[in-house]
Amino acid sequence: NMLEISLLGKINKDEYCFAYNKDVFKKINIKPDSISSLEEIFKNPVILPTKNSKMRIYLEELLKTKIIASNPILELEDMSMLISYTIEGLGIGYIPKSIALSKKELTIISLEEKLYEENIHLIYNETVLTNSSKELIHILMKEKCWLKIYTKVSLFLTL
Repeated sequence: NMLEISLLGKINKDEYCFAYNKDVFKKINIKPDSISSLEEIFKNPVILPTKNSKMRIYLEELLKTKIIASNPILELEDMSMLISYTIEGLGIGYIPKSIALSKKELTIISLEEKLYEENIHLIYNETVLTNSSKELIHILMKEKCWLKIYTKVSLFLTL
């Protein structure tokens, strides 16, 4: 038997950004408000995904063109940990913009450079969809509420 997998299509696109906890940084006398370039970001403590991740590879290529060394204080595979440590104020985190926007503690650093973008797709097996799964797909596509789910789970939603 051949497994039938359907791709509902791109639900949305999410770009990455650099974000930090402004309250914590004020207490330790770091002023990221004035940061407007990648060079300035990397003069501060930075938390990045591991080197083998797509978003990190893209960032490293961008940094090479500007002759900037990344030298993160932390490299994490787990995006939820990276976000948590950024919220705690351990450094400037490289995270999905939709998540940064949903966290009131975080401030996004505006840059001219275009950072990594990720397409978000819904992938599912048609032969095993329950009524609940079908309803979720319907809601996701009709109501465009994917962001609420996306910020609470991993980057891809599979049913």
